[in-house]
Amino acid sequence: MRALANRREISALLGVPVLKVDSWAWAMSGLIAGVSGILLANLARMQPLFLTFMVIPVIAAAIAGRVQSLGIAVVGGLAIGVIEAIGTPFPSVAPYRTLTPFVFAIVALVFLQRHGQPLISGGAGLGADDVRSGAPAGGQRHGALVGVAAGVAAALVVALAVPEIFSSYWLRVLTASAILALGSLATAIIYAQLGMVSLCQFALVGVGGWVALRSWHAVHWPFEMSLLCGGVGAALLGLIFGLPALRMRGLYLALVTLMIAGGFQVVITAIDFPDGGAGFIGKIYNGPRQYMDRPGLATTDAAYFRYCLGALVIGYLFVLWHQRSRAGRAWAMIRRSEACALSASVNIVAYKIWAFTLAGFLAGLCGGLLAGLIGTLDLTSFPASESVLLFAVTLIGGAYSWLGPILAGLLLRAVPGLLNDWHIDGNIATIVFGAGLLHALITAPRGVAGQILDAVGRIKLFAGQVQREKAV
Repeated sequence: MRALANRREISALLGVPVLKVDSWAWAMSGLIAGVSGILLANLARMQPLFLTFMVIPVIAAAIAGRVQSLGIAVVGGLAIGVIEAIGTPFPSVAPYRTLTPFVFAIVALVFLQRHGQPLISGGAGLGADDVRSGAPAGGQRHGALVGVAAGVAAALVVALAVPEIFSSYWLRVLTASAILALGSLATAIIYAQLGMVSLCQFALVGVGGWVALRSWHAVHWPFEMSLLCGGVGAALLGLIFGLPALRMRGLYLALVTLMIAGGFQVVITAIDFPDGGAGFIGKIYNGPRQYMDRPGLATTDAAYFRYCLGALVIGYLFVLWHQRSRAGRAWAMIRRSEACALSASVNIVAYKIWAFTLAGFLAGLCGGLLAGLIGTLDLTSFPASESVLLFAVTLIGGAYSWLGPILAGLLLRAVPGLLNDWHIDGNIATIVFGAGLLHALITAPRGVAGQILDAVGRIKLFAGQVQREKAV
């Protein structure tokens, strides 16, 4: 096992049975985890949310030991438990004591990265491989214009047809899918343009929703102003959350952003979303909740669906403009090699911050639109696992294609809704997403969208060959 942890390829060349050792390692870890679950069952109620919060301190303690030293991991776990216990008797601190493992893990990751100590062998390379297929240079601009025109035309057809075809329930489901497609687009910017893994994008969706709700209840601005406030607020936090990307990437960045998402879960559980109350938090504890009004142009479900679809189209055009600009070219070079980008006088710091800010802005708009859908947001809808799920379905849908975020939005909301219609627990979709993620990582790195577009390309090629044969 130690040989595989250091160099898998060399171990295989030396005759180490890699698959057998991997199987034994997974079996042993599963056995230990099962025994831990049996012991925990006698101490606490085994619930999904409880298990999620149990995993985070375990990861934080393991990070302290670099996932190698059992002794340091045990000491780190004890330190986390002691700090949480010290904060329990104080009412003002107790709701935030579960932030301890997140802060502990972030500090440990930054310390290890700054001192050049690898977390695990090969972990720093976690990220996206460049699998985008290029078109001939002469036809890129023409193809882009045709694609934009076709996309806008398709959006117009969908905006007119969907409200006339689907019921009120499914109209709301598809509206939520269109909104979450915007959040998936934000995730795809970080992964497809920079090759980095950020697992806090759904937390930024929650930040945008919180700021939009708070600004609307405090000032009663028009919906669009509150929506922009949510986007700007999430963009500023996205900039801050992206600061670790200036010095780290791969597994380090993925874990740091995951801990940030977990920290947001703790904070939003303690303060909840605003509903018209006084003070900075804006929460009403005794009395009826107030709800955010929809924009005047979209008071009905059908109109709001078209409104959100229009926002999604604008988001796509905004991202496409960035891809075709100097920023897009800089991102492509950074993705290929930061050393080459630096030698070409690319300001790596500025363009990384730019990408994280843009992704945060789109995620904030997504949160504001979600708040407008029902007039408020539910704190239980923003666990850290949702950020992981958003990243997973973005990969399944296809992070490199315009179709991918749309498929991701449908996977997040339409598939669970369809399962519920069939009287099947919608949470089973998470299992399907797990299998789909493995499929995307192993055999289809361009996702379902890439496979669909490849199939369309083969059909066009075949049709062209048939026409040429007829002409001959």
